[in-house]
Amino acid sequence: MKYPASEKLEIIRLVEHSHLSARRTLDKIGVSRSTFHRWCDLFERFGLKGLEDRRVGPPRARNRVCRNKLFAAAFEDGKTIFQCFRLGIA
Repeated sequence: MKYPASEKLEIIRLVEHSHLSARRTLDKIGVSRSTFHRWCDLFERFGLKGLEDRRVGPPRARNRVCRNKLFAAAFEDGKTIFQCFRLGIA
């Protein structure tokens, strides 16, 4: 899940001031410890600007070859381009 910078900062502050351990607080929130520590590092180094999402454009397929093969197979099966988009393979 993507969090806006303001929510990331709120989570950092919440963990810092919680009476629970960082691990238990993060478990309750549903944020991994590695993600939390990365946010803390970015905030220390760059301030609130560092917590902003830097990714631009659509998410990339991790395995483009596999995705292209799935798309080709679905298209050959008579699926329309719109059905392929709904299946998340176009």
